[in-house]
Amino acid sequence: MSIYQPCAIRGDAATELSSELYESWGYALGRQLPPMAKFVAGGDVRSSTGPFLAALVDGLCQAGLDVVDLGLLPAPMIYYARRRLAADGCAIVTGGHEPAEINGLKWMLGDRPPMPHDVAALQRTMKEAGANGRDRSRTEPRTLDVSFDYVACLQEAFVESLGAQQHVVVDPLHGSWAGKARRYLHAVFPQCLFSTVHDAADGQFNGRWPNCTQAAELHELCDAVYRERAHLGIAFDGDGDRIALVDDEGVSLNAEETTWVLLQCLGDELRGQRFVYDLKFSDRIPEAARELERAVQREEYEEAARLRDRIRTLAGNQDASNGTL
Repeated sequence: MSIYQPCAIRGDAATELSSELYESWGYALGRQLPPMAKFVAGGDVRSSTGPFLAALVDGLCQAGLDVVDLGLLPAPMIYYARRRLAADGCAIVTGGHEPAEINGLKWMLGDRPPMPHDVAALQRTMKEAGANGRDRSRTEPRTLDVSFDYVACLQEAFVESLGAQQHVVVDPLHGSWAGKARRYLHAVFPQCLFSTVHDAADGQFNGRWPNCTQAAELHELCDAVYRERAHLGIAFDGDGDRIALVDDEGVSLNAEETTWVLLQCLGDELRGQRFVYDLKFSDRIPEAARELERAVQREEYEEAARLRDRIRTLAGNQDASNGTL
């Protein structure tokens, strides 16, 4: 199977990926933008991400871009930085919810994630660069800490919920939100009590599969919610752009149940917006959307998957198609 997928790149870090490839991808992405265009880059906590991210940044600099290296961060924070800085693009070294040995690349040029023809364009640009050489002046990257700005944005967005008093158990699954989610959430909801499981970032995810949509990966979270009599449990995947919920009885919710909960919680903010959903869902999901007076559009699964990152961007990282963030 090719590492080039319809909307991203994924492969075995040891046998299919290399720093040379990431450097070439960085240069190829940069060649699709004018010199000194602003570009942000970051990655997840996998052991292989550090050197791959360094190579990606090097390729972007060789293409003459104004590169902001954000380091290892959850994907939503990198998407936020792109919007906050009005950058022309972003790239994330990540294997998402895949096991630790898998890594990859996802990116945005402008305001949209790649479609199949964009992945093909990346490969074509790589070949052209190899044949014609590199003719742009190299730049130097700069670093930026966006954490304070990101938390301030969340505080403003949820200012009406400052008085919330709930007990929430957070499970980053040793991924990109480890060591961050609890602190950030407490800053946004100061009267809530947050406890954690699997809250130490680990390049191998401590041998776990960082896929929060798999109920088998949530046993400890479910136990903690039940044992601590918490109101809610929240789990994140490896790069932090998916969530799973556990109810106050310690029972994990499936994707459809999670989507329904999110629709109820975010109804006022999203009222009247287009809602794209997966055909695998029952009619209860579009019915819930219609109750919020939304325009409902049915999409085939593959098309909905291609729109996933775009929906996340338009709805503040809310992926309504499968209940993920």
